Amino acid sequence: MSGATWTPDVSGKQDYDGSLVAFSTRYYPPNKQGPNAPKPHSVMCSILLNDGDEEQSRYEDVAETEVWGDTEAEAKAAAEAWVAEHMERVHRAIRAAFGRDVEWTAR
Repeated sequence: MSGATWTPDVSGKQDYDGSLVAFSTRYYPPNKQGPNAPKPHSVMCSILLNDGDEEQSRYEDVAETEVWGDTEAEAKAAAEAWVAEHMERVHRAIRAAFGRDVEWTAR
């Protein structure tokens, strides 16, 4: 169970591709109901590792946080900053695991 699958490409070639890491975020508008109202704008942010099960597509949640803002734009900006910081950490960790230069710049 590798999580990769064979797919046709052009000219009879085939690719064996799969994904390993996913970043997932979900925006929640303010909660205006319940005992804790009003809750500010928030975004749940996660880093997920594909567990390799092709049929179930399950992921292991390896990092999670919730960020907030007084406005939707502020909450989303905080989520984007968290993802950018952690994406850099994931890139560095993978590159280091394979003996590659950990200095990496997003394109």
